[in-house]
Amino acid sequence: RELPYVSEEVQDLLLWSCYKKSGFVLGMATLFWVLLGSGWIGLSTEQMACLLVVIIIPVMWAWGVVAPYVGSSLCVRDMLLPDVLKHGISEDTAKSAAASSLPYINPALLFLGNLLSGNDVKLTFVTAVCAYLMFKLLGIVSLLTLAYLLLLLAMTLPLIYVAKQKECDELISKAKDGIAKIESTVFKKPHPVAKTE
Repeated sequence: RELPYVSEEVQDLLLWSCYKKSGFVLGMATLFWVLLGSGWIGLSTEQMACLLVVIIIPVMWAWGVVAPYVGSSLCVRDMLLPDVLKHGISEDTAKSAAASSLPYINPALLFLGNLLSGNDVKLTFVTAVCAYLMFKLLGIVSLLTLAYLLLLLAMTLPLIYVAKQKECDELISKAKDGIAKIESTVFKKPHPVAKTE
């Protein structure tokens, strides 16, 4: 494994191990962004999403009605749907999903509690700065455009990292040192003042 924190399947996708899969994902994301997020058509994201529903749903219904009479094997009614869309979620599946999500939910709740308590000055400051930057950024680009840009970065930066791993590690190390210096000065805990009698 060359990329940390990701599964082998995601790593293969980000590193373009299979050009067809990676190209398909990026191509579909680009098409989705052009239709819904670019504003190229002159409609908002919400309007375009509703328009797609207006077009796709009647077309699927009409094809499901016509297909049996024309002898087509691609009838929408006969498509194999996942069991969850036929019977819903069983109690055992729900319990299993809840149990598997606990390792992620509990740390998130602890993080939120720590943030709202205000005890961690560093966490409060960093969260406020990130929220302000996101506020300014979303005033420039839409959330869908931002998500598309993040996908582009995710599918290009790992390739650069693997190709120039040594140089990237040096830059990351320098950045960590700079952050550590900032933390040691801005978030430095005051020493207790000695009591004088």
